[in-house]
Amino acid sequence: MSTNWWDHHPCNAGYRSADDKFVGEPHLMPFAEVDRWAGKQVLDAGCGIGAVAKRFARHGALVDAVDSSPESLKLAKKRCSKMSCWQVDLTALPPSFGNRFDLVWCWGVLHHCLEPQAVLHALHRTLRSGGTLKLMVYHRWSLRVLEMFLEHPVAGARAVVLGDEALHKFISNHSEGATGCPYTDLYEPEQLQRMVEAEGFAVQRCAVDHIFPFEIHAWRHSEQRLRLLRRALPRDLYQLLERRFGWHILLEATK
Repeated sequence: MSTNWWDHHPCNAGYRSADDKFVGEPHLMPFAEVDRWAGKQVLDAGCGIGAVAKRFARHGALVDAVDSSPESLKLAKKRCSKMSCWQVDLTALPPSFGNRFDLVWCWGVLHHCLEPQAVLHALHRTLRSGGTLKLMVYHRWSLRVLEMFLEHPVAGARAVVLGDEALHKFISNHSEGATGCPYTDLYEPEQLQRMVEAEGFAVQRCAVDHIFPFEIHAWRHSEQRLRLLRRALPRDLYQLLERRFGWHILLEATK
């Protein structure tokens, strides 16, 4: 993961409110189940600016927050003084983390890692027996990928013609709110499940979710205007579409 890019573009740092992340990603909090971890040891693996780590801590969890970006960690520390912050790569976690945590939370991080299998191996080591891993990665067959090509048709067409390397660079470049992310991989549910099981985890659930509910350009200007697709479709049908073509794969597993 390129630390320098994330130092200049901390994830979600541009939101006008700390709660905007949870408005834009309404499935996050139900998946996190923050009340469940009160009094428990929680590792936020790739905490960014600490938005979710703060929620865990506020609900009584004992939180260690890890990120490779020093600038993101500075913002995380300002958000919440109740958690311990560590600047470290996820493949080089401290020995003291071994068999320590009840929950490892890894939201939107693994798809930016050059060695995702090594990261999963390291996260498995940190969990206590019976501990839980909750992670999210980006879904290959999602509406968001189609939108990238619709928003940038010339660059997208050029990437398709040039082949896999150019296509990967195009997806990476447009995968985040700020343009230029250096590395993003896309996953399929079955592929992710195999990777997690290879490290000794028992997968409890793995599902696709989340089509961003707001118009992107309005959202970037702090306006919460529902996108046409969300306004046009009944809620049940919209959720069905999310479960097939959503941008996020949510996986929960135990050690």
